[in-house]
Amino acid sequence: MPSLYVHIPFCLRKCFYCSFTVAISKEHHASRYVACILREAQRYQGETLDSIYIGGGTPSMLTEGALRKLFKELPGIFRCAPGLEVTIEANPETIDFAKAELLFSLGVTRVSLGVQTFHEKYLRWMGRTHTAEQSVRAVAALQSALLTNINLDLMYSFPGETMSELESDVKHLAGLGCAHVSLYALSVEPYSRFYVQGIQPLPRDTEAAFYEDVRRRLSRSGYRQYEISNFCRSGKESFHNKNYWLGGDYIGLGVSAHSHRQGRRSWNTAQLNAYMAAIESGANPEEGHEVLTPEQQFREAVAFGLRMNQGVDVQRLEERYRMAAPEALEARVRSFIHEGWLDEKEAGPGRPLWLVTDRGRLVLDTLMPYII
Repeated sequence: MPSLYVHIPFCLRKCFYCSFTVAISKEHHASRYVACILREAQRYQGETLDSIYIGGGTPSMLTEGALRKLFKELPGIFRCAPGLEVTIEANPETIDFAKAELLFSLGVTRVSLGVQTFHEKYLRWMGRTHTAEQSVRAVAALQSALLTNINLDLMYSFPGETMSELESDVKHLAGLGCAHVSLYALSVEPYSRFYVQGIQPLPRDTEAAFYEDVRRRLSRSGYRQYEISNFCRSGKESFHNKNYWLGGDYIGLGVSAHSHRQGRRSWNTAQLNAYMAAIESGANPEEGHEVLTPEQQFREAVAFGLRMNQGVDVQRLEERYRMAAPEALEARVRSFIHEGWLDEKEAGPGRPLWLVTDRGRLVLDTLMPYII
């Protein structure tokens, strides 16, 4: 069964580090855009979903009418089992008790809140449109509305950031008692304002020390790491994101959204007007696609699987893709084991389990191109 991702591109402002497809000052297109989303969804009429994730952009910017239309009509197109994980991304300044109650009434079960930091100077420096106090109030509003499965995004590695500032952020975050934390180092992506300005994150060794410190502090606060950037209370893993990391199928709706079905990966146009015009004319908004060979799928499954603490059950992948692990891939993994970046244990008798070591977590992004 596939997961469903719906991209809502509207934002109040584009953050200075952001390279995602977003639409600024175009909220007047929201009703038309939601209608297009639902029309595109009809291509998958009757599909049974594993999870739903409404991302962006800032989906919580949508009006009550647009949100009601989206959440009322999607279940009429797809089959949604009771207890389905339904996540929506939100920015703190868009959440009050009324909005939280609305989301709960519409069937949202999980909210991912873009807190980033509790230091005002870094929020302003990144171009965020919320304050630290708004983050605290948003969490309180969600919890009061019984939306307790909350993820908080935490960012670090700002130029000039100190260890004590980061420790303060972690302490503040842990004190809110939320279920999940997603941890991100500042990444300066092409086409972002920071890229144009030549902004540089902290040196790699400093960033690595910060990462290790946050891991320890989150662990002491009751958060279990289950993926290289994700930590949760017991039983609160992101089901939707785990589907990506395990190489599952997913349907993407909306501008720039990606889909993956049994090795065929496709993506929609990244232009808002072109997307809506295509949908309204009955055309396919798909901009391109690629078909992965079994070996490519195997390699990607290893690369993403290594991000997870549970590791990669090699035999399970061999059975899934009906092929032995590629010799060149095995040789590369052996070399990384020799360097101390990866480890091999047993998933069962005679079943190798590949795992990333603590040392390897610090360089995993560098290793990935050699695996894929």
